[in-house]
Amino acid sequence: MLALRLALAAREAGVTPRRMEASQRLSGAGASGGTLATIGSVFEDFSLAQLAAMGDRFYLSPESGRSDTSSPLLPWRGFDGWSAPWVMGGINTQLVLRSATTLPDLFGRDFTYREGLHQRGLLGAALAALVLPALAVGGLTGLFRGLFLRFFAPRPGQGPGRAQMMGARWETRGRLVGTDAAGNERAFTSAFVGQRDPGYWDTSRMVLEAALCFVLDGDAVAAESGGKVGVLTPASGLGRVFLRRLEAAGFGLPGVVEDK
Repeated sequence: MLALRLALAAREAGVTPRRMEASQRLSGAGASGGTLATIGSVFEDFSLAQLAAMGDRFYLSPESGRSDTSSPLLPWRGFDGWSAPWVMGGINTQLVLRSATTLPDLFGRDFTYREGLHQRGLLGAALAALVLPALAVGGLTGLFRGLFLRFFAPRPGQGPGRAQMMGARWETRGRLVGTDAAGNERAFTSAFVGQRDPGYWDTSRMVLEAALCFVLDGDAVAAESGGKVGVLTPASGLGRVFLRRLEAAGFGLPGVVEDK
C-alpha cells in the first residue's frame, strides 16, 4: 500500500513512477510456527525447477511479459542506510509488481521495486545477508529441515504471546523515483508504520479492514477497482478506500515528501 500511496503522489505531481526502494524496520516481532512449517513443506514438496520459477520477481504477473530471476544476495546502501535481503522481500516484491502490472496507467509499464531489511551498518547488513542463502541451503536439506522444525522452531499454532505482540513494532520506509515531462528525475518518500506485531496482530487487523471495505464501502470499492477482475492485490482491488480505512484504524501514514 505504500507503493500505491507514493505512486499516487507522484502522478499528482506530474511524475511517471520508474522505480522504488523500500526499507523494513522490525522490533520485537515473533516467529510463527505455522509459517515456518509452510515454508518447510514448500521445500519438501516442490522441485528445484519449481522453486527457481517461484523466484521470478514477476511470478505473479505472467501477463506483463517481463521476467527477472535475479535476487539481491549482497547488502546495499540505499536511501535509508544499509539494507540486506530478507525472507519476505521476494514475496513482497512479487506483490508490489503485481499491483504495478494491474495498474499500468498509475505505475507505468517498466516500474521496478526492491526491498530490504534495514541494518545499522555494513557489518550488520553483511551478517543479515547470510541468513537468506543459509535458509535456502538448509531448506533443501531434508535432515537439517526436519531437525530445525522439530527442535528449534515453534510448533504450528505457536507464536508470540500477547505481551510480545503488543510490544512489537515495525515500519516500512519507501522512496519512489520517477521522471517528469521534462525528463527530470524527482523522488518522493513516505512511510507505513505498524502498531503491533506484524505477523499476527497487524496482519489480522489489515485483513479485517479489507473485509470491511467490501461490507461498508462496496460502492466505493467497485468505483476504485474500475471493473477490474482476476487476481488483484489490495492496491489494485481496494486502492484508496483501503488506505483510508487503514489510517482510520490507527496505522501510521505520514505525508508524502518530495526530495529537494
